[in-house]
Amino acid sequence: MPFAFSFVKVKHIGLVVPDLNASMAAASQLLGLGAFRVIEPEAFEAPPYYEKKYRGSDEDFAFRCAYAPMGPLEIEFIQPVKGKTVYDDFLRETGGGLHHFAIEVQDLERELERMVAAGGAVIQSAKRTGLSWAYVELGSLNGLVLELIQPKVAG
Repeated sequence: MPFAFSFVKVKHIGLVVPDLNASMAAASQLLGLGAFRVIEPEAFEAPPYYEKKYRGSDEDFAFRCAYAPMGPLEIEFIQPVKGKTVYDDFLRETGGGLHHFAIEVQDLERELERMVAAGGAVIQSAKRTGLSWAYVELGSLNGLVLELIQPKVAG
């Protein structure tokens, strides 16, 4: 029976980096990217963040990230700062680079249930005022990682 994936749009491409400032400088010089919107680790503290999970367990993580427009979407650079994260795992395993594609969905919980039932694994997630997100590792697609993002609807 076919299913209806609640895909809305691709939001960004996420790269994990060991040094956010150096990566922004290189992206500016090599790709002409600029006008970075930088989010510091304090933004990931509670509140507004809550229900932060790493591989199914509560984890108090924080990171620095920066976004820059790149055509119709954004590029995101992420530098882990505190706690256990999939970013630390990725840096340890690969040294950094392309980590995930972020996709906005209409129904995060439904998509997570469907992907887990099909063999995917939720490897990190969190909620904050205004949105919820989760990383899903799709082992059957060569370990592709998708970040599913659902903006919260008021009311």
